[in-house]
Amino acid sequence: MKRVVIAGSTGFIGRALVAALVARGIHVTSIMRPGTEARLPAGAQCLVADPLERATFLDAIRGYDAFVQLIGTPSPNPAKAEEFRRIDGGAGKEGAWACKEAGIPLYVYLSVPLDIPVMRAYVDVRAEVEKLIAALGLTATIIRPFYVLGPGRRWPYLIMPFLWIGRWIPGLSRYARTMKFSTRDHVVKAIVDAIDQPPVGIDVWDATRLQSMR
Repeated sequence: MKRVVIAGSTGFIGRALVAALVARGIHVTSIMRPGTEARLPAGAQCLVADPLERATFLDAIRGYDAFVQLIGTPSPNPAKAEEFRRIDGGAGKEGAWACKEAGIPLYVYLSVPLDIPVMRAYVDVRAEVEKLIAALGLTATIIRPFYVLGPGRRWPYLIMPFLWIGRWIPGLSRYARTMKFSTRDHVVKAIVDAIDQPPVGIDVWDATRLQSMR
């Protein structure tokens, strides 16, 4: 039985991922901050620790097959630059170092497209994490969706016709062409596939590749 540890398992993607992994007979451990244990997804084992401080969970995850890092600041906007650095960047870097120090053979990191022309603080911290993953020589799958559609997240369907038109308008085309939407099912399947068959080196799933999944 494979063993997977997840940071960020209580979110939109995390809960669906836990369900998918448990259904495949994979042992799932969820890193939970003290006081949040009641939010533990069904089927997961609880590891009470601070995902921003690897010393609190490093020993407990030795021998695991994969570490999945999904933590991100809720409702991101440009005013949250400091939160992006502390939470998104901190969790991503601590997870990468934990994989290195614990000898975990696969790091799965939820990132974003690095070429989008907005929310640069949001993007830059993830670019820093990706650079660290490469510098540490980790085997990793990096998922880069622009926006993930699913239950309660369907409003982008309303603007898709305008985005298509915007691709042909000077000044808007660059932005419109970067806005490619993925579904939660696509992201979850990409992660499950990576755990089933880990890549060699670093494998990147961009929005176009996610959209091509069946």
